[in-house]
Amino acid sequence: MKKFIVSLFIGGIVGWFIASGADGSSFTLSLYSIAFEISVLFSAISLLLIGMSFVNIVKLKSLASKEVTGDEEDVKEDRLYKLFSDMTLASTVSVILSIVAFAVIAITDQSIVLTIIVAATAFAAAMINYRSPSYMKYVHPERDFPSVNDKEYAKKLFDMSDEGERHIMLQGLYKSFTIGNALLLFAMIGCVFYSVYSNESQLFSIIVMALILIVMNMQYMLKVRNR
Repeated sequence: MKKFIVSLFIGGIVGWFIASGADGSSFTLSLYSIAFEISVLFSAISLLLIGMSFVNIVKLKSLASKEVTGDEEDVKEDRLYKLFSDMTLASTVSVILSIVAFAVIAITDQSIVLTIIVAATAFAAAMINYRSPSYMKYVHPERDFPSVNDKEYAKKLFDMSDEGERHIMLQGLYKSFTIGNALLLFAMIGCVFYSVYSNESQLFSIIVMALILIVMNMQYMLKVRNR
């Protein structure tokens, strides 16, 4: 049912594009008129996510300092991992939204005050996101985690994980890989339709997405081929 609804939605969008072109009409989708509102909205969401990240960090440290015994240890470890995951996700999304807001401001030439606010928001989000791996020590205090500044941090973190953790990590990465492929492909197709029917070229974006797809699949297939 879910796949049917998604297919129906995509089909409706494609059909609308084709119908618009068939009768010789064109459409415009200019974001310049609402650029200020978009910047403010994305910045506000980013600030909210930064606040959520700080709250989760405080909760993480507070819970990690509590002494528990028996079955409560498993409950505590599960709660710590969820707090860490929520904090990491919130900071990552905050960074992305801040970059988008900054891009909108740079392209549409907004006020200097808004530019400074968005830049500060992006910097704060980036710092939290950069530091987020170091908070793993509160989830697993018994482990000696590598420094986030280590060039081989990802490899060392993967190597020190147990089999169960590696399975979960690989499962999540593979799902992200397959979804990323599909979304980038649909984004390319969407940009093609947008370029044709709006007379606003998205060729650079299409080329960049195509290169990302090629690099992603080459990296994966070469790794599998040379296992």
